[in-house]
Amino acid sequence: MKLQINVTKEILVKSKMCGFDSVLNAPENCAIALAVRDIFPKAQVSPVTIYTEGVNILLPDEAMLFISDFDEANPSEREEMKPFSFEIEIPEAVIERINIDEVREVLTTSPCLKLIEDEVMCDSTI
Repeated sequence: MKLQINVTKEILVKSKMCGFDSVLNAPENCAIALAVRDIFPKAQVSPVTIYTEGVNILLPDEAMLFISDFDEANPSEREEMKPFSFEIEIPEAVIERINIDEVREVLTTSPCLKLIEDEVMCDSTI
């Protein structure tokens, strides 16, 4: 199952103090962690993974670069960052632990998350 994660302008504003405010635990309050909160309420993000449901989900290179840029920026620079999207593959181990019907319902209304439907490739020579 593929999921598109959208780090929106709203998420950038909400997460701008991540790591600067001693109350905000960085792995739980960075932009990507907040963007996936609707389906992974306890998600934590490292520079290379999303950790949720006891499983690490590897981030793509573009998300790792975003985290690096985000971490180097000050709060006002974070507010000015461009919204960002990327895709992850959700491992079966995570899917088994969540209610997929509830997830699908959340995905219909979430501005930060979108289910990527698998495209069926057809061979026109057959």
